[in-house]
Order: sequence, then C-alpha cells, then structure tokens
Amino acid sequence: MRISVLHPGAMGAYLGHMLAANHDVLWLGSGRSADTRERATMAGFIEAANLADLVNRSDVVVSICPPHAAIDVAREVASIRTRGFLYVDANTIAPGTVREISRLFGPYVVIDTTLTGAPGADNLTIWVSGERTHQVCEMFSGTRIACRVVGDDIGQASAFKICSGLRSKVIPAIWATLIEAAAKAGPEVEHAVRAHFSDIGYDLDHEAMRIDERAPKAWRWIGEMDESAKALRELGLPAGFSEAASATYRRIAGQ
Repeated sequence: MRISVLHPGAMGAYLGHMLAANHDVLWLGSGRSADTRERATMAGFIEAANLADLVNRSDVVVSICPPHAAIDVAREVASIRTRGFLYVDANTIAPGTVREISRLFGPYVVIDTTLTGAPGADNLTIWVSGERTHQVCEMFSGTRIACRVVGDDIGQASAFKICSGLRSKVIPAIWATLIEAAAKAGPEVEHAVRAHFSDIGYDLDHEAMRIDERAPKAWRWIGEMDESAKALRELGLPAGFSEAASATYRRIAGQ
C-alpha cells in the first residue's frame, strides 16, 4: 500500500519506519524543519510534491501531529479528498474532536487511533476503534508495534487515551506543582516536605529530575491536556485535573 504520514515527528517517523518495511511511505517535506526532514530521510520516506499529490496518491493517510492541529490537518485533507481511502487519526484528542473529524469525510473512512509507549519501546501499542480497524492492524502486522482494537465506534480509542493520559500526564504535573509549591513556601517548609516524602518512600529530587527530562515535550502536552479537559466535560466529569495540568505545562514550557 501507499501510506502517507502527516507530519512525522519522532513518533510519526518511527511509525513510518515500521511501515516502510512492507509499504511505500509518503510524506510532505515542504515547510518542515531540518530535524523532521532528517527523520524522514533516515526512515526512507518518499517525498510528495504537495499535499494534493500526497493525498491523491495514498491508500492510507496517517495524521500524527500536535493535538491542536488535528482538525486543521483533517480539513486540509478533506478539501482534497473525502473517500476512497483510509484516514487514520492517531492524535491525542477528545472523542468529540475525532467525531468532528469523522464528519468531514465519507462513511467508513476515519479510524480513531491512539498510541501508548515510546518510539522503539517494546510496549509500543496502537489502539484503534471504528469500522475497518482490521486494516490498520494488518498495516502493522509483522512490525514491533502491537495493535489492539478498543471497539467499533469512533471516539472509543480516543476515550481510552484520555484515561491513560490522566495517569501519564496529570500525575507528573501534580508532582511538578507540589515541588514548586514547597519551594515557594520557603526553605523550612521545603525541608519538612522533603523529609516527609523521604520517610514515606518518595525522592523529590528524582521526581524533579523526571520533570526536567520531560520539559522539552511540555509544549505538546498542553494541547493533550486541553483535549483531556474537553473529553471529561463531554462525560460529565470534573475537568479541573486536566485544566490544571495544562496550566502547569504552559508554565514549564514558558508560555
């Protein structure tokens, strides 16, 4: 098959690299950074002349971009073509957002898709929901990426990812806030907090180091947490956890 990846960051490049073993993988180089171009070249992607060329040549278009751009990317693709191919939305977005994307295309075109794990990790898994999910799993057959079907409805894979993100993104934001609050409260309070957490088995220096390691990705997690808040509101649940995490990542990213 001819599979396009829009736009290959670290995860997208890895997915494309896995797919390139059995399929032709296309990408759009125009306007992309030098790092993105290097990743695409190393992965053996075929560069398309423009978006229309890419979309019209593709059997499958995979969208994997910052969450805030997911709808705009889908609209650009839908302005060129709305049926006769598969649109795999692999972004961390709310179920309502992916359903909005699905309405831009014809029936049975969009697959709701999300990922857990890191590029190259043994536990990297792609989770899918909607019609034709078997086609996405077949695409990754024989690769290091596992494929699991969540359900038959658009939005179910995205709902799964929102639940997963409450652990992987919200809890680290709580640690960041706790550490910052202790420091701002003064050295005596910070000392007492550190001693208390040490007594119960937590190393705040280790947690701070993990936060520093994640800081370069904080800009991307802002959008994920905004979508998480949207999803929780759709479910009638408090969205404050995700909203606070978004604010924390904005502060870490300097925005």
